[in-house]
Amino acid sequence: MKISGVIITRNEENHIFETVKNLFEVCDEVVVVDSGSTDRTKELAEKAGAKFHFNEWKGYVEQRNFCHKVTENDWLLVLDADERLSEKLIEKIKDLKQNGFDSQIKGFEFYRNLYFLGKPFKDNRFTCEKKIRLYHKKYGKWIGGRVHENIKINGKVKTITEFIDHYPYPSIDFAVEKLNKYAYLKAYDKFEKGKKTNLIDMTLKIFFTFIKKYILDLKFLKGSEGFILAKIETNYTFLKYAKLYELNKKEKRDE
Repeated sequence: MKISGVIITRNEENHIFETVKNLFEVCDEVVVVDSGSTDRTKELAEKAGAKFHFNEWKGYVEQRNFCHKVTENDWLLVLDADERLSEKLIEKIKDLKQNGFDSQIKGFEFYRNLYFLGKPFKDNRFTCEKKIRLYHKKYGKWIGGRVHENIKINGKVKTITEFIDHYPYPSIDFAVEKLNKYAYLKAYDKFEKGKKTNLIDMTLKIFFTFIKKYILDLKFLKGSEGFILAKIETNYTFLKYAKLYELNKKEKRDE
């Protein structure tokens, strides 16, 4: 089993060197697909040993699927630039490479642990999410909208109960800016599918989002950091549906 590590980037000089080195712990090659960085992403990626390809940005789904064309190996291990394989996950993947596995398995999913303001937030199996990140590219295809893309596997998927560590928000400012961008992209996806919203709908979604993020996801156990993150994530929901409301109104005016 030979593995190609894959990262898609744009202006990731703060992360890319360490992410490439992290992937080389288990990968036979690492490929970075970039959509036009203006910082030192290319220099640092190549310094760490990665192969670097430019591909014009057409969306997350298109960029992920493009990676299939520029990788040497059938098995791909996908990380975002702000993610790292944990030591225990590295050992699990090394074991797969050395000892093999059921040939019917075409993908592996891992748990993902989110860090915010220095604290782990999804460090248990009750609140963490699972992501398919190691898969055979001949049996996998990325699908989805402008944001929150997913890999569809034509075959068996096995869960490995170890973690990818995720560091998406180096600061509160960065978190707000990033989630605001995602909120608008998600609103356009919903609008194109004919989704509608109104005051009651928005109010209920905001209320239940905060309950989920703060109570059900156990962020209340994380002190002030937990409250701040739950509030920022709830604001993402508010902006998503506020933008959808705006798009609905504009469509009605234009009729």
